[in-house]
Amino acid sequence: MRIKPDCLICVLRQCLEATSLARADEEKAFLAIKEAGKLIPQFTLNDTPMSVTLKMHRAVRLTLGVNDPYKEVKKEFNEKGAKAYPYLCELMSKSGSPLETAVRIAIGGNIVDYALPIEKDLDKSLNTALNAPLPAEDWKIFTEELSRVKNIFYLLDNAGEIFYDKILIEHLLKEGYNVKVAVRGGPAINDATLEDAEYAGLTEMTDVITTGIDTVGFIFELASPEFLKVLSEAELIIAKGQANLESLDETEYPA
Repeated sequence: MRIKPDCLICVLRQCLEATSLARADEEKAFLAIKEAGKLIPQFTLNDTPMSVTLKMHRAVRLTLGVNDPYKEVKKEFNEKGAKAYPYLCELMSKSGSPLETAVRIAIGGNIVDYALPIEKDLDKSLNTALNAPLPAEDWKIFTEELSRVKNIFYLLDNAGEIFYDKILIEHLLKEGYNVKVAVRGGPAINDATLEDAEYAGLTEMTDVITTGIDTVGFIFELASPEFLKVLSEAELIIAKGQANLESLDETEYPA
């Protein structure tokens, strides 16, 4: 997916948010936003949201001297996810349709995204996901694809949310699928990194690799060879979050 004019405004808002989370003073925050803004003239409509996010957030982190402005946010939502996890397991144990329940739980975790200026109420999101009807055609396509594949590549999105994804990953592993998991290669807003995957216990369950790059989604030209190899070998890609989907948009990958 290529950028649109409002992508620049969205990333600038994220950059401002990063200065706030880093507790930068007004002068430092102003300088960081100026440094990010200096990059805007170099972008064209052929750039992707991932490349814009990469460059502008790197500029902010460098100016602030802070490696991960979202570290405390991720810690907070990981703790919330860990606290919710036993309840999610209980939902699975009582379910007569475990695949559907696991998918609904994974959908419910989608609300954990600081890239979007929306209320982040996990309980409300989970309740909606558990009770709202699933799109019939999408569900049909998904289950048909599952019946034909063995190797699944699961692209994680945000910290905290990964506990909700863990439920679906556990179910798929239990059903005999070969599931490999990907996280970001470095700080990228509140997206999950290897540290977050380890906290959630995912590294003890299956292979977890990184994209090799510190941006939302991934960039083919900059992604690690290991990530690209697993991506090419996957029979089905479960891509959580808008950036992962945008990274795969207009490609032939089976997402």
